Amino acid sequence: MHGLRRSPPLITLAVLASLSSCASEEQGNDAAQPLAQEDGPRALAEQICASLFACACTTHSYADEATCINEQVAVIEPYIAAGKGWNEDCAGELLWTWQRWGCAPFEEALELAPRLYGVCSLFYGTIPAGETCEYDTQWYSPCARGLTCQDNLCAPAPALPVRVGERCWGLLPCEEGAYCHRGSEATYTCQPLPVLGDACDPGLNFDCGNTGELMCDIDSLTCQPAPGEGESCEETFTCGPELYCDGGLGLTCQPTRTLGEGCSTSAVCAGSASCVGNTCVADPALACNLVY
Repeated sequence: MHGLRRSPPLITLAVLASLSSCASEEQGNDAAQPLAQEDGPRALAEQICASLFACACTTHSYADEATCINEQVAVIEPYIAAGKGWNEDCAGELLWTWQRWGCAPFEEALELAPRLYGVCSLFYGTIPAGETCEYDTQWYSPCARGLTCQDNLCAPAPALPVRVGERCWGLLPCEEGAYCHRGSEATYTCQPLPVLGDACDPGLNFDCGNTGELMCDIDSLTCQPAPGEGESCEETFTCGPELYCDGGLGLTCQPTRTLGEGCSTSAVCAGSASCVGNTCVADPALACNLVY
């Protein structure tokens, strides 16, 4: 059984995309640049296909990059033909995001560029704020520029990082010193990271933060240190960072296994690895989910 880890993703990996450049912090020469419509479809297709082949992805059946590029351009062009609005800022963020991901697995990629669709789509529609919408996709939002479809209503896209007290749906990053907390009614808001002794509800996952350092003690109902290496995890099956609860070793916390080490149902691999054939192997690149 696992120790505490980050909250699981709430959206399909294949639709991860970008955040608005107006919402992201400038990073000098490394910042995303607007991408014009006449250049965008091919530039995005080339990046997708370069990643698929460089990362040895098995999520596609393209014989070569040229075929891949042509088919990916064909996915984007119908939106242009239909007269949908092109968002040059979002297009630039999307390209920048995929370049930053490289061949990193899920968690590492999101640390490099924590971008996702629904905040800034490549194409935008015309539905005004407050009106009903269905949902955003990687390529298109039915809402007008600057809006996103939240709970079936077009609303202003959130500024990033999300401030304490504001909504943090999906994988939106909270400001420093805060994390995305799931409330009792399945509402997600950015809240300050708890400290030792804070009150907590053992029925709420990650009520003591998402770093794995603290856990909700069921006796005192306060945040207390999670068990360390060699300590018992019998009551909660929870351990501190980079540890797991090993049932074969008397329900004690043991270090997660690294790449190449043996693993099993009772010997857990580290965060960016999976147990395949009783050996810890690296998870596939997040970029492999750009096609499906």
